[in-house]
Amino acid sequence: MKKEFTFVPLAARLAGMPPAISGAGGRRAFYLACMVPFGYGLNVKAATPVMAEWNAKYCRPPFSDRDVKKTVEAASRCGIASDLYLPPVKKEGEEKSKTTSTTIKAPASLPKAPAARTGYDPADLAKKAIVQAKWPIPRHLTGPEKGAFAYLRNLPLAAVEIGCQNGRIMADDARPGCVLLTDGRTNGLGHRQYRNLDGSPFHHGAKSDNAKGSAGKGFFSLSHSRRLDPDELVFITEGTISLFEAVACQWLCEGRARRWHFLASHFCGSTFAAEPALLKAIAGHHVRILPDPNQAGMDAARALRDELRAVGCPVDFAFMPKGFQDLRLILAAGSDGVAAARSILTYPTPSKSGGAK
Repeated sequence: MKKEFTFVPLAARLAGMPPAISGAGGRRAFYLACMVPFGYGLNVKAATPVMAEWNAKYCRPPFSDRDVKKTVEAASRCGIASDLYLPPVKKEGEEKSKTTSTTIKAPASLPKAPAARTGYDPADLAKKAIVQAKWPIPRHLTGPEKGAFAYLRNLPLAAVEIGCQNGRIMADDARPGCVLLTDGRTNGLGHRQYRNLDGSPFHHGAKSDNAKGSAGKGFFSLSHSRRLDPDELVFITEGTISLFEAVACQWLCEGRARRWHFLASHFCGSTFAAEPALLKAIAGHHVRILPDPNQAGMDAARALRDELRAVGCPVDFAFMPKGFQDLRLILAAGSDGVAAARSILTYPTPSKSGGAK
């Protein structure tokens, strides 16, 4: 029996694609959506405005016009995902056919979205430096603001104090009601992220808001200039806020994790190609990566592993203990989370060193 399929217009096909949400595999979702127009015979020039419209409707926060153009061009080279034809909708009461029609699926060999592993464009950095030079001068947090931020993120006040003393947690009088996470740099590589103290999302629906001109390919740490001791270990998490959560876990473990130097990638596309000086500083040191528990997080962790191994770093992965999805839940568990915190910060042994696969 011949199967019947109904043609699905491009607009309807794109409307059925998963939305691209930051922190939930958004970049990969957008990449897969960008592959759809090429299944309908569109070229890059025709597909770009289509995906710019999809970006405005379904990406939170939306990507820049430059990112849209680059992603569309990359998708045009890497494959097609369209499902031009789908089975017709079965009418109510219609007798079930012995041969059930199924949706045409993308081929099993569909290539994965390549992780962006390139550094900054010098011209782009020069533009960012101009914007960052105009950033307002931040101020220190007041006592009540420190308490509000600690309460919001389930952080011990000691961890917030550490962030404040290192100039990483600040306030901006131009953005009242917000806490400012900053790496202190304004040379084109600087990054600033705002969080509402009451935990509410911003107008674009996300719980964080990066300042205009922020550089997002690099890493966040308590100090970018400090030299590492020869036997110091490096621990990498994903997401700016996770830096302070990792510091808090170390604080919970008392002296058991004192040798870890924490880095937080700004997002899953962060790369050491954007910060060669940082890569040089940690070359040869043992590195542990705590990936986000999703496909995009694992792909990003493997890409970082390859970059680190190329400069002689033994690398292993840490995984969240059973019952805990992220560091915030460990901190919310209080004393019950101490064992979980110790499990991911346990020192590597020579036999387990560099065991990431």
